[in-house]
Amino acid sequence: MNQSASLLAVFLIRKENKYEQDSHSNGRGRGPVGRGCPWLFCHLLQRLFASAPLSDGATFGFDANSITFYTPNAGVGDAPGIRTGTLTIQYDADAGALMCAVEATVTLAQAILGSGTIEFTEVVYEIDEFGTIIGAPLASVAVTFDSSSSPVWSDTLVLSSCVQRLRAIKTFEMDAPETAGEDLAAIAINNQSITVVPEPTTIAGLGVASLALIRRRKK
Repeated sequence: MNQSASLLAVFLIRKENKYEQDSHSNGRGRGPVGRGCPWLFCHLLQRLFASAPLSDGATFGFDANSITFYTPNAGVGDAPGIRTGTLTIQYDADAGALMCAVEATVTLAQAILGSGTIEFTEVVYEIDEFGTIIGAPLASVAVTFDSSSSPVWSDTLVLSSCVQRLRAIKTFEMDAPETAGEDLAAIAINNQSITVVPEPTTIAGLGVASLALIRRRKK
């Protein structure tokens, strides 16, 4: 059976004017929207455009400045019954006022047997408050996994600019041509963590204010 299936999951993180911490929350969440969630991944809206069976059971969860996408059925090969498929995950993140993102670390857990291969790419862009991409990519990575690859892989994308809002687009091209042996290419978990720091202008402003205060005290 040679057919293609795909999953496009768009995760939009929208900043609101006021953030309220739920006193009963442990700061973790799962699903489309969660109270008490971390600022970066707060007020999460999920739009899922799916082609079964790759998308079956797809969920996500967040903790601090990290978000994990669970795709237990995103696989091709003997057991899934399809030989090729594409998985695309896109999400937007907002670091909040006076903060900006400087790094995006991706960690993947994959299962590959026999002829299976996964071609993974991730591209990170800056976006404006309306979700429009600004300029060239801030960072990107491309890697191919096969049966000799480690089942867990991680890399840190250093952004070319410190930005408040970003969009990450992940694409997984999975293939497992039929052979006499067991063939499989699957992605079970992929995690993204964002490193956030104060905006440079904020730090500079604090430095000027501190210097002025020191001089005033000396007088």
